[in-house]
Amino acid sequence: MSDDERLPPERIADLGNGLELWRVHVDDLFEQELNAQAMPAAMFERLSATIGRDARLESLPFCALVGDGDRLEIVSGHHRTRAARAAGVHYVFVLVDVTGLTPDQIKAKQLAHNALHGESEEQLVARIYAQIKDVDARLEAYVSPPDVEIVPPRVSLPNIDLDVEFRTTLITFMPHQADKFERAVEQLIDQADLDRDHLYLVDKQLYEQWQAVTRRLRREYDARALSTVMSRLIDATAEVLGIDSTDPADLDPSEHKPLAELLGTALVDPGTAALIETVVDAAIDAKTVTKSTRSELIGQAFKAYAAANRISLACDLDDDE
Repeated sequence: MSDDERLPPERIADLGNGLELWRVHVDDLFEQELNAQAMPAAMFERLSATIGRDARLESLPFCALVGDGDRLEIVSGHHRTRAARAAGVHYVFVLVDVTGLTPDQIKAKQLAHNALHGESEEQLVARIYAQIKDVDARLEAYVSPPDVEIVPPRVSLPNIDLDVEFRTTLITFMPHQADKFERAVEQLIDQADLDRDHLYLVDKQLYEQWQAVTRRLRREYDARALSTVMSRLIDATAEVLGIDSTDPADLDPSEHKPLAELLGTALVDPGTAALIETVVDAAIDAKTVTKSTRSELIGQAFKAYAAANRISLACDLDDDE
């Protein structure tokens, strides 16, 4: 069969989660502009001979369907595809991602696959890595900056002159983690009446406890970046406070009032505490509230009291729930 008569790419099976098995002509597969994977000539010749003898690929190339769904780009398997062509094996099976990967995601997966198989040329790895603009995609590439000789910008810190031993910690956040951290800090500053422009120290024992907790969270969530650990700490703190860490309004202190300000105290006697705990636990079990929304029970209780004692409420309060 001539090239003019070759069969078009054919979907063989849907493997689920955006992954499909295709049978394609090797000339319908497009290589990436840069490929950092290196293969010695002798190894390539042996690979081509093996493919020619068996008339098949035993490790399927991984490709991405891009554009308007009319272009198949090789993500991993450039040498296997070239070896098949050299051996005269024109039709091969390939795994195809049909989710619509972006160029950054394709480059990230290319580097990640290369890191698992063989050795890559460092200069080409650096060039491909530098082309990835999306931060999450860079993390997916599983390439550390020392591997690609990319030096992060220096961060200048003010001169700190203390008569006590101290340690400076620099934490770099992902954009969405930074927003969450800033909101949490704002709430802590408001509640504790802190001034963020001044330096505050903590007891060394608390620092050691913080280190122990971060180590535990690293192992618990397999977190590699300290910013990810801090994000988990924020989520845990928000859960204890009964707030939604993803909702800026829920973290805004100006949108809330302390119970002590309304009731004169935030303390209750043991009997009342047991009553509250029982009702809250039952409501959570019944899924009428969650840990983040359990404070709504306070409003429901006061509305019930108002109704039982014929206390008129403002319209906007009456329509809240």
